[in-house]
Amino acid sequence: MGGETDKATVQRGNYEARGMTAIKPLNISFEVPGVPVAMQRNRHARAGDKLINYQPEKTGNFRALCGFCASNAYKGTPSENLINCSINFIFPAPKSLKKSQRELIENDKCLPWRVNKDIDNLIKSVLDSVQGIIMRNDNQVVEIYACKLIGKTPKTVIQFTEL
Repeated sequence: MGGETDKATVQRGNYEARGMTAIKPLNISFEVPGVPVAMQRNRHARAGDKLINYQPEKTGNFRALCGFCASNAYKGTPSENLINCSINFIFPAPKSLKKSQRELIENDKCLPWRVNKDIDNLIKSVLDSVQGIIMRNDNQVVEIYACKLIGKTPKTVIQFTEL
């Protein structure tokens, strides 16, 4: 198409037309071991006449682990472009599982499951932890796919792709 311009060409500055090698778009996948933790509200405590705000330890530990795994998977500078995100939150299987479902999980299959954690809080804990590592700001994420599953090994599987 004659006058149309490819979005990737505009974002990357049309390197091919200038005789330079093109910059490959960001495409990162990594896993965070352990049970996913949803973002919790900050807590408040009074110390004498001062009010102290702090993050619950469980949330802080999960965010630190996510950031560590992200920095091991990606060594570049944070992206400035729009980002697509896919996150699978895999929780341990409940003991009340049917035999047929348990057999599927033992064969490394994951099943969709209703876990008592809000998916938006799970997503927020991941996006906040990789901010400044993979992307400059989490407002660059324009598309998200996320699901809660049960499986043999609890973990969070994350993929970021530049648009």
